[in-house]
Amino acid sequence: MNHIASHHITGLRAAACEVDILGCGELSCRGVPIAECSIHDRPRARLLLLSGEAGEALWISADVCTFRRQPHEAILAAIAEAGIPAWRVMLAGNHIHSVYNYQTFSATSFIEAILPLLPRLRADLRRTARLVVRCAHTPPDAPVINRRVAFGPLGQHCCMFNDGCALDGVRGQLDATGQLAVEAQRLGTSLAALGLTEAANWTDGPVDDRLHLATILDTADRPIASIARVNAHPVVASQSRVGSVISADYIRPLEDTVRAATEGTPCLVFNGAFGDTRPLLREYSTTEAGRIGRAWAGAMLAAPPDIQACTGFDLATREDALPLRSDVPHDRVELAALRSTLEHELDELGRAAASPAVARRRKLLSERLSTITVLQLPPPPDHTGILLDGELERGAVALRLQAWRLGTLRFLAAGGEPFTLLAKEIEDRSGLLVLGAAGAYASYLPDPASCAGGSYEATECLFDPATLARLPGLAATLATEVGV
Repeated sequence: MNHIASHHITGLRAAACEVDILGCGELSCRGVPIAECSIHDRPRARLLLLSGEAGEALWISADVCTFRRQPHEAILAAIAEAGIPAWRVMLAGNHIHSVYNYQTFSATSFIEAILPLLPRLRADLRRTARLVVRCAHTPPDAPVINRRVAFGPLGQHCCMFNDGCALDGVRGQLDATGQLAVEAQRLGTSLAALGLTEAANWTDGPVDDRLHLATILDTADRPIASIARVNAHPVVASQSRVGSVISADYIRPLEDTVRAATEGTPCLVFNGAFGDTRPLLREYSTTEAGRIGRAWAGAMLAAPPDIQACTGFDLATREDALPLRSDVPHDRVELAALRSTLEHELDELGRAAASPAVARRRKLLSERLSTITVLQLPPPPDHTGILLDGELERGAVALRLQAWRLGTLRFLAAGGEPFTLLAKEIEDRSGLLVLGAAGAYASYLPDPASCAGGSYEATECLFDPATLARLPGLAATLATEVGV
């Protein structure tokens, strides 16, 4: 733990390919048998092999939601047996909300799909010469918005979807008054009692609306692969909204548009600061996902190119045992007892006279119960919980961070869902752009200040604000190892 491993490659060669991974699970994200789903997009994994005198590294971007920790480690172990050390592999999910259900995702099938590609990639390696980097912003007709809204004295509310929300396409915001009214009623109060009577409860939090695109060129200026970074949940074609459809959401049309402009070479898409952001969509549909993906890809491709030399890359990685949140016991028996106590108190509050104070207490109790539920999930192999066996009792979880430098691209791979402000602080301190869900999944990663407001994402976070506040410093240390 806390050991930093560094790797520098010169004489860089690269190769990329993609593979169908439809057979890597029995159930969709919403628990529907894959065989009963309509296939709009066949899920893919895209691989980029980087090789030089000092060895190899591998990037994988896959159309799955996230890689839970046990499957993640199994996949990296198999790749290590094929000759690439686990710490030199970046395995990222695209946070797709249709494939696959965590419980039935098959790491074995995924390994069987990708390992045969390594000999082909090694045979196809080409000397790299240049990197074409473009930075754009999401266009006005397809903006990114923050999905957290102020909830008066109750703290924060997460607008999961558009239910009860009024779309303002001109302002690029949602008025969440209708959704807040339903939530207030559930908590035993009303918007009037909370002082939220006006229809002005807008999503107005911070976003990172930048779009990054880089294309690796060989010595003949032919494209080898592209790398794209966006910052928004892919929820436009979520199965909970469009039905039993397998879709790669906006990821696939974005990827295919870039591929068409780069001689059909693979495009690896990574999500960045997306924990509290989402596209501002007109409707839930695969058609709308296509519109947004193509609009974002078009903005990237239209941006002025920064053409630079690309003959090597740097990598530094570390794994730290980070303390779990301290507001709950680190013992399963004590967790169960606390849950029983909180459920009893919540039941008593359900019979209390309605007031903002009662509603605030009910919200707090509901959020703590949700936290306990996450921590109580049995560890693998019985369940695909976030914690591995023994981590709850030890009060710490292993979090791996990777810093990559390829030309002017400077990435920090982290296996969670980072909030915009946390990603900004990491970038300010280290010069690294965060890639979320790039590694074994470790829950939402809010900025420390946002934890106090509550809401779904803060509830799902494994860590205390004090632990989260350490991440920018850890990133800064890694950045020095890769020359940032």
